[in-house]
Amino acid sequence: MIAVCRNEWFPRAFRCVDESVTVEVFCIDPATAERITAMETDAGYLPVDCSVLLDDGTIVGTRMFVCDGPMAECRKVHGGDWLLNNHS
Repeated sequence: MIAVCRNEWFPRAFRCVDESVTVEVFCIDPATAERITAMETDAGYLPVDCSVLLDDGTIVGTRMFVCDGPMAECRKVHGGDWLLNNHS
């Protein structure tokens, strides 16, 4: 599930086992992964290992960072695609 919190322009993902989200997947080196993990966890996000279905049908393991806070002041992005639902 992706939600956009009030007064913010970027989406936040919250852990929800019953829903999927549209994401971009990047292949990065271990040093970059460490820096991103430090940055995201310092900002209060939790790393979650998950599987992603690529456009070509391949399933890959990846890590995403999810919000651990309340969703009370956030609105859900329907369809799981923030770009499609906010820029069309």
